[in-house]
Amino acid sequence: MDKKQEQLKKEQKETLKLIGILSIGVFILLILSIILMNSLTMPTVTPEPKYIDIDNIEGMNLNDAKVLLENADITYEIIPTDSKTPNKVEKLEFVGVTLSDTGRLRIRIGTTVKLYANEVAQDKVIYLTFDDGPTRDNTDYILETLAKYNIKASFFVEGQDVALYPEKMLATFDAGHVIGCHSYSHVFADVYASTNSFIGEVNQYEQALKNALGEEKYAKVEKLIRFPGGTNNSLILEQNPMDYINAVRENGYKIYDWTALTGDTEGITETNAMIEHMMTTLATAKNKNQPLIILMHDKWPVKENDSLSKIIDKLISEGYYFDTIDNCPEYTFAEN
Repeated sequence: MDKKQEQLKKEQKETLKLIGILSIGVFILLILSIILMNSLTMPTVTPEPKYIDIDNIEGMNLNDAKVLLENADITYEIIPTDSKTPNKVEKLEFVGVTLSDTGRLRIRIGTTVKLYANEVAQDKVIYLTFDDGPTRDNTDYILETLAKYNIKASFFVEGQDVALYPEKMLATFDAGHVIGCHSYSHVFADVYASTNSFIGEVNQYEQALKNALGEEKYAKVEKLIRFPGGTNNSLILEQNPMDYINAVRENGYKIYDWTALTGDTEGITETNAMIEHMMTTLATAKNKNQPLIILMHDKWPVKENDSLSKIIDKLISEGYYFDTIDNCPEYTFAEN
């Protein structure tokens, strides 16, 4: 074989080799083209959104709603309103649904819940409380005055008076006010004879309230209590106040003393003097960073002078808002 033929064979081999390489390249390009076309025509798979179920917070105290959302790792935004009711979730907006069977909320994770509320600092929130009712005459006056201002208050009532005036108690509940226990008899020697005696008085109060309101409405009443004379009265201090406090808490009650008062049971009867006493005690409470819980009495308001209206007018002029005691942290003399 001459050199020319050898050269020709060599060139043929190189050509075949090149053709093979090109064929493989074309095949690879074809496969890649098919993959690309499939990826362009296949539908995009969206991951299923995740949700979390929580209690419905509409109508809830704003601070309680914040805690609930934070514990569930849900972000929120507060949308200010001009409501006269402070720190209450008036409505909310969220991505999700309300579960019709339970009323709970199913919120989409990763979204922000909008809370509509009038967020007010605690040193501008007043808790009006009335002890020792209901009464034949004054309860009606108090309810009418509060309705005039569209204010909700809290009534720590005696079971014996609830039994005497069940219709007044029903009117108080139906008006949207908060009801709490102030013993049954208010006779200190009986109330503070022992912790068993104290709980006995509470049980009697509960039965009287249940009789007045009926089972359905009674079931909606939160367990709140104010000790006659407060948690630091002379009879309880002769014993151990914490024994009584623990006893009622074991029965599911929250306890509230007071931090300000009008002096209506201390011989102060003139309206301006009552207002001055109230403002002085409020200033002291604010300086101590205490909740602003005003003590008044159902049996003592000076109806003829319309003192309650003038007290409320003064508080409004000072820029205060009003809320019910169930939205206030517990406060006792014995623990503060």
